[in-house]
Amino acid sequence: MRAGWLIYTAVFALDLGEGNIRDADEFLQYFKEEFRGGKGVMLTPRQQLVSFEANLDDSLKATCARYARSTEFRDPAEFGDAILLVATRGFFCWHPHWPRYAINVLYTQRSPTGQKPSALDDEVGAFLSSVIFPSSRPIALP
Repeated sequence: MRAGWLIYTAVFALDLGEGNIRDADEFLQYFKEEFRGGKGVMLTPRQQLVSFEANLDDSLKATCARYARSTEFRDPAEFGDAILLVATRGFFCWHPHWPRYAINVLYTQRSPTGQKPSALDDEVGAFLSSVIFPSSRPIALP
């Protein structure tokens, strides 16, 4: 099968637990821990980290980490010997009404290595900054 393009967006809630995070710096550190080790780390048996950057951002009126990451993805069963580049951008936000929860809003684009990704900055920016934080309790992923 020939490798192709895949573009998707997602929004989901995560349960951070009780009292684990006290301030914005700890929140950012918590998020960055997932990518400890930096470039070259295998995130899954098929996905290797190429780059990762995260910085505090309060543009959504919440404590958020605006992030960008790139990975190389290999799936011989689906794509033969093709290597795909997976580019992800998003906001990982500490819910302002429910501090036990984080909201992750992201955009991912998967493309064959060596091909220029689609230019969707306007659409993606509007989507990523459209997140709202209702006062109702989030339903977190298990």
